[in-house]
Amino acid sequence: MMRGIRGTVHEGGTRVPFFIRWKNHIPEGQTNETTAGHIDIYPTLQDLCNLKPITGKPLAGVSLASLLLKDTASFDTHRKLYTHVNFMEIPVGLNSGGFRYNQYRFAYESDKPQLYDLTQDPEEKRIFPY
Repeated sequence: MMRGIRGTVHEGGTRVPFFIRWKNHIPEGQTNETTAGHIDIYPTLQDLCNLKPITGKPLAGVSLASLLLKDTASFDTHRKLYTHVNFMEIPVGLNSGGFRYNQYRFAYESDKPQLYDLTQDPEEKRIFPY
């Protein structure tokens, strides 16, 4: 079981399944464990639909089209995905946040920095290094 609930910086609060279907284009029944984020949806749809990019507006996400179409060679899996939890505080203060990089999750919660190795500790019970 993953640590955290929706709205927290841990895997249980940020990790959600993503399903996509495009008949006769994306092979049926495939699964992929690549870490991605909501910021990747627009670039993916832009790629799949051959849409022109919006000029002057850089995208934070990356296209997952190569993963969906089974051409994984062009996808960089080594990137940081950031998480910030604000709970609508005004002014915005320093509170919970973190990032995921490969198998590591860094979380800053309740003024405590925490690092987890998710391959060794998927439930985020032991702060790394052990």
